[in-house]
Amino acid sequence: MGSLLKFIRKHWENIYIVVWILCMIILIQAIFDIRITDDKKKTKGEKITSAVIENMKSRLYQHYYTIVREELMLKFQYSNVHEIPKVTKVVVDTSMRNAGFKLKLTPSVILALTLITGQKAAPTLAKKGNAQLGIRKGAVTGVKVTLRNEKMFQFLDFFITLVLPRIKNFEGIKAKSLNEEGNLTIQLKDPFTFPQLEAATHVFNNVGPINVTIVTSTQEKNESKCLLRGLTIPIK
Repeated sequence: MGSLLKFIRKHWENIYIVVWILCMIILIQAIFDIRITDDKKKTKGEKITSAVIENMKSRLYQHYYTIVREELMLKFQYSNVHEIPKVTKVVVDTSMRNAGFKLKLTPSVILALTLITGQKAAPTLAKKGNAQLGIRKGAVTGVKVTLRNEKMFQFLDFFITLVLPRIKNFEGIKAKSLNEEGNLTIQLKDPFTFPQLEAATHVFNNVGPINVTIVTSTQEKNESKCLLRGLTIPIK
């Protein structure tokens, strides 16, 4: 008994972190389970109410469909409304390099991206081994979340209005961040730029730089730039 108490006193900080991470994972899983159960129990009237609430789209979604689309149509004179560029998905990812590719640190990185995006994150696995990095085939090399539709617009709105201004000495995003396919990747070297992680810096200190990739439907760089600027993304 005495040796157990000594062990707990010596490693109480690590034990606290592990327990905290496990509790958060259980809580997030419970929330997902509750949502699934609630959907099954809903009456017809409740389902209609949920559909109405679901149709109350985010501010950025409404801005795109009421203003940005019109501006793009006037500027580029598309012959078909389906040609108007749009954001198809947003991918938020990070590498496990900062955590030394240690499997035991994966839950905290998964939790970090889940908290940031509001959607359950998933690990990415190595397709082949890398002897220099000490990675075996099938090992966890990173964590990512793919957002679409309303969740995508909600995240972008939050990212543009609350996260980007928190970057130290931020003066806008360089146009070279756009690739030839019209997709924009922004890397946040400091993960604590996201306010969701600030409350538990000791838990997320192994989280590395976070990449946010905005994928568009157009292959034209200029059209993509106009689309993203229309969505109030500060591209130089």
